[in-house]
Amino acid sequence: MTAALTPQTAKALRDLVASAIAGEKAYNVPAVCRRFGLADGTDEEAYRSKFTYVSSRTKELRSAQVLDLARAVQADMPSYPLGEMLAKIDEHGQHLVTELTRRRIVAALDGIPLSGTLPAMGRWCTSTI
Repeated sequence: MTAALTPQTAKALRDLVASAIAGEKAYNVPAVCRRFGLADGTDEEAYRSKFTYVSSRTKELRSAQVLDLARAVQADMPSYPLGEMLAKIDEHGQHLVTELTRRRIVAALDGIPLSGTLPAMGRWCTSTI
């Protein structure tokens, strides 16, 4: 379920998209922007600031368009921060495990061995170094 984006979330997505694309070489940024349907510009503009080049082109997009662009960028050039933001947007309104519940689970499992135990190395090791 995807909720409507708040202005702050849309701005954060714009910045994350710009950061992801700005990770490309400056001479590739205009072509990458065109590939995603963003407005064209000069190579000189991209060389000045890759982030600003992309950011200025995403500012004219509506929130829904920014979300679609972010999903396309994430599919083509994965970025951890962008992926996290998209996951948060997708999870909005779902019942999530709260921090309190996680703490209670950890407390309940404290003291319970969650991995198998191995015998002491002395029994297995027959040679000495």
